Amino acid sequence: MAPYIAYALQKGGYEAEGEDLTGRVFLFQVAGPRSLEVLEAASGDCLHDIKFMHHRMSNINGMEVRILRMGMAGTLAYEVHGKVEDARPVYKAILEAGQPFGIRRLGRRSYMLNHSENGFPQAYYHFPYPWSGDEGFAEFMRRNGSGSRLEVRLAGSMGSDVGERYRNPVELGWGGMIKFDHDFVGRKALEKEVVNPRRKMVTLVWNAEDIIEVYASQFQPGEPYANMDNPNDVDWNVGRTYHADRVLKDGKLVGVSSGREYTYYFREMISLSSIDVEYGTLGTEVVVLWGNPGARQKEIRAKVSRFPYLSENRNQVVDVSAIPCIASKK
Repeated sequence: MAPYIAYALQKGGYEAEGEDLTGRVFLFQVAGPRSLEVLEAASGDCLHDIKFMHHRMSNINGMEVRILRMGMAGTLAYEVHGKVEDARPVYKAILEAGQPFGIRRLGRRSYMLNHSENGFPQAYYHFPYPWSGDEGFAEFMRRNGSGSRLEVRLAGSMGSDVGERYRNPVELGWGGMIKFDHDFVGRKALEKEVVNPRRKMVTLVWNAEDIIEVYASQFQPGEPYANMDNPNDVDWNVGRTYHADRVLKDGKLVGVSSGREYTYYFREMISLSSIDVEYGTLGTEVVVLWGNPGARQKEIRAKVSRFPYLSENRNQVVDVSAIPCIASKK
């Protein structure tokens, strides 16, 4: 969001100043039921006082860091922020401190897997920003040599109309965070949406037999279905690629599916879907149309399921008082 914030500050005439910290700070995520113990061991600081979505300063390996209780794993999780020049020694200290607690490093292929499983719709994965639709912002980006960031690649059966991939906060499941105690752009539209939502966010669980047919097509004559070789639909090699598929009921378009991923925890293929409210009931059977327009496509059966899919022991409800304070033992 950094470039758009800079544009908004320049355009809006606000009594505010902004500083772009891109490339000047690092961010590490430490997640899991023992994440608090790992960070207390690394910092020598009792961090039990940090409530969900709160943060404070601490120190790791002699370097100042900010520790924030949040993360995309659904479970207890934290973020560690600091100066980019301190990144390697802080990382090393966290990794070493985490060894007695079974810490594991996860690679890029697994980076986005928590988002669909744990109900965190994410830009660049579940939906695109409507940046290219703002001519003023597009010109701002071109002037700053960042015009290429406006270019997107659209994949999946939703086709070439990027507008069909945009989502509003209500259909992303963020309705509870909208506050109407102040003025903001889009307020009137959202007031109507909150009162009478057209779509809601659900998890879709894909049919295993249909998925197996997609894999099997790679070993059969003729055109194969689009592959699912990656654990999710993040394409790290082609810039900003937005994958979205049509969700159908009796041939009628009723929603948008995105964030397709294989969850190792549940041994299932799932995605998030903004779906017409009338089809958002648990257990409703729908079809996800897999494959780009003009290519071979596969109707994959799916069922509407709970959102978020991982619904137990979530970060915001974990009582850390039951976890021993590592720092107090030193």
